[in-house]
Amino acid sequence: MVTVKKVIDSLGKVEVPIEVFYAAQTARAINSFPISGQRMPISYIRALLLAKWAAAEANAELTLLEQPTAVTILSPAAYISVRCWP
Repeated sequence: MVTVKKVIDSLGKVEVPIEVFYAAQTARAINSFPISGQRMPISYIRALLLAKWAAAEANAELTLLEQPTAVTILSPAAYISVRCWP
């Protein structure tokens, strides 16, 4: 059995598996558009991860991003980076 958490966005509540790092909009897209079943290439995911990581670090350093928000972005990025690219 999958454990879920309820997350809220502008469209309301949606259940998301507790072990994932995505939120309501991605959960809705997965449920609404199961088109091909193909996953994004790992190179694309890695590039996106690095871009988000760099943006969060730079904006936190410039105090344009509050520290708790930066940690919310950087923690999953570090976790995924270590698990996928040792």
